[in-house]
Amino acid sequence: MLYMDQNNNFSGSNWAESCSWDPALVEKSSKFEALEASSAGINWTFAPMVDIARDPRWGRIVEGFRGGSISWFANVSSEVRGFQGDFSEFQYSCMRKALCGIR
Repeated sequence: MLYMDQNNNFSGSNWAESCSWDPALVEKSSKFEALEASSAGINWTFAPMVDIARDPRWGRIVEGFRGGSISWFANVSSEVRGFQGDFSEFQYSCMRKALCGIR
């Protein structure tokens, strides 16, 4: 999450959240982040980071979800649902970050 303030709470990184193997937890965490940021007047984020990183030498590997493509898709879609919801409670938009790379 890019929103940083002295009164904010942090959830785990995407890498850590994917280790839970619980997409519902990812969605709940993202919704909490969206509610917190939108209450401060921030209405969009550059998340989720949707790269499937396989090389640990890439320094930002912790920003993405780990695992195979099925668990990756479940976590990414859960994070988007958590951030955007149905727009009835709050308005918070997410924008994918780093969709593909070159080897």
